[in-house]
Amino acid sequence: MSKLFKDVQLQSKAGKWKALPDPKTYPSVQDPDYEDTRKSLNDEYQRWWSSLLLYLKPFAIAELKESIKAEIEKISEVKLLRLWEPEINIQQPVGYEVYEPYRIKVRAPLKGSYSIRIKAKLHIKKRLPLGLDIKTDEVFTFVVRKLHVAQAARFRHLNPENIEIIHLSQPNISFKIDIEGDGLSSMLIAAIGELFVDYQLNNIIRMLTRKITEKFPTLIRESRTPLAPDAPLLSGPVKPIGFKRFINNLEKKISGYHLPYGTLLAVDTDREDNTTWIDHYSGSSSVNAQNYSYLYTRDSPIFTGIYLASQSYRYAVTKNKQAIKNIRQVLAGIDRLFKVNDTGLMARLAVPADSPLARKIKLHGIKFRQRKLEDGKVWISIQDKGVTRDQYLGILFGLATLYEHVAEDYKDIGSTVKRLLALQFNFMMRNNWFLVGDETRTGVPNFWTPGSDQKYAYLAVNNFVTGGKYQAQLNEIRRGVPAVWLTAWLNTCNTVARYYKFDLAYLSYYCILHFETDPLIRKHIQGAHRIVEGAIHNHLNPHFDLMRIDFGSVKKEHLADNIRAAMSQYIQRGHREGPVDRSLMNKYHFRELHLDSGKETVTTIPVWPKDRSYVHFFQWERNPWSLACYPGNKKIESVGLSITWPYWFGRYLGVFSEDD
Repeated sequence: MSKLFKDVQLQSKAGKWKALPDPKTYPSVQDPDYEDTRKSLNDEYQRWWSSLLLYLKPFAIAELKESIKAEIEKISEVKLLRLWEPEINIQQPVGYEVYEPYRIKVRAPLKGSYSIRIKAKLHIKKRLPLGLDIKTDEVFTFVVRKLHVAQAARFRHLNPENIEIIHLSQPNISFKIDIEGDGLSSMLIAAIGELFVDYQLNNIIRMLTRKITEKFPTLIRESRTPLAPDAPLLSGPVKPIGFKRFINNLEKKISGYHLPYGTLLAVDTDREDNTTWIDHYSGSSSVNAQNYSYLYTRDSPIFTGIYLASQSYRYAVTKNKQAIKNIRQVLAGIDRLFKVNDTGLMARLAVPADSPLARKIKLHGIKFRQRKLEDGKVWISIQDKGVTRDQYLGILFGLATLYEHVAEDYKDIGSTVKRLLALQFNFMMRNNWFLVGDETRTGVPNFWTPGSDQKYAYLAVNNFVTGGKYQAQLNEIRRGVPAVWLTAWLNTCNTVARYYKFDLAYLSYYCILHFETDPLIRKHIQGAHRIVEGAIHNHLNPHFDLMRIDFGSVKKEHLADNIRAAMSQYIQRGHREGPVDRSLMNKYHFRELHLDSGKETVTTIPVWPKDRSYVHFFQWERNPWSLACYPGNKKIESVGLSITWPYWFGRYLGVFSEDD
């Protein structure tokens, strides 16, 4: 017997779209073949989905079973006697039902619907009206049919830097639930409907749908709150900053203390010290400690990649042999990040198994793998819930700059760069852009979604250094490049908790604009950059501002004084964490924002670099709306990368001189 029980639709009222955009509302929207873009993106999603299913289906089944057991335990009248393995049909991929610059609709699945069958034996004991009782053990099959989710948005493009969302629908989750079973009476169906289906199962399906689709091309961020849109830039020429007094000592400190295993680590010392950067390292390259140890960090690879870039530009400017020595040391460290796993999967960190840091890692219960390498030592590798895409991108960026500025003069380094690029990229291609082998919280490895600007970055660099080996793969996805504006725009929706995404965008754009020659790809990446640039142009961020000069979007003379002033401030702050002068609180006004990450308290204008929240590795990926904390830890030594990278990149671009 089968009975239709529930027809669920959760949707908002959406107006009808015009067939074509109003040119007064959308003056910057051209009229290319966006249907071609939509098809290209959907083809990419088809390939991506086939790889995702291998991990997504077991995850969905496990989530469903756990949720059913948990919910039934809450119902006093129902007891779960047996739960069969749920059957989930989610074969059809997600995709863009509509893709145009001024309107987008995402649907999962793109065509048709998903279905779920849940078979369970339940003991039901329920008192009904009029003194009637139900007490029985029965097998029920709950069939979820016509399950799909869709979301739509409309945009106003007044210019590339000013994209507004003018309509955003709530996710439309739609499905029907049938109850099947032999000899089930209408009374029993009504009872189980009231006890379990009407609320618990309904919620289970909605939550499962959201978990399955959370990695889809989503438009869930409703608002874009601009911060300090008219904040003044620092102005006026800055005299010689003082780099000349301490930059070489700072470089010696980084290479001597922070690269024990070839990748960057923060140092924990036994002495308190918080003199300024310029004062401390003008006369010494020592961290001023009798004993020190290393701190575990999950994000060593991305900062190691930026350090590698700093040494590439240091060599490009000075031809310094110490830069080459540092580069070789770091390349050996990056090589170990791959060798310890022996699959092509990169580790977050690799340290000798007998090192003090390895003992700390084991003591804290962090999962690790270990392997004996060619040096005869046993090394442990840490994935820590899965290596993330930003770690890979940092390494790509560093290797790309080496190929530009060092590989021609040092053939052995050029050969190593090519080998590491191939090791990294071939693993991605072999696994269809999935980081296979990692243990993540969900069981689904991290991956690059279709339309990601980072995919174009990997393809651009690897295609260039191999003389066009990957042109076919690039051609396969190039028609989807007009969609990169959407990722850029979404990144601007939260410039507080997700500020680090701007750093990732700039590393990605650098790789594309330095290595890609295709006019279509370059045009749309530059368009995406204009969107990001509109959000960060007044953040007093030398890293981003130097990139803007490098990309040609701003003339050097318009930003040079601002960059110099920001760096002059930064080197006058303490080189360790706090304490700080609390009177600086009086310089700023605060407000609360309600963003997709939650409630955030921020300053109304960017905090001056000397007053910003302290970080151990790279200040310029941290949002400029947070003040330094109090009292801080004066024993932890910051790396100094926030100084050396802007300095050498700025030297190359002519923003700083040797006499600074």
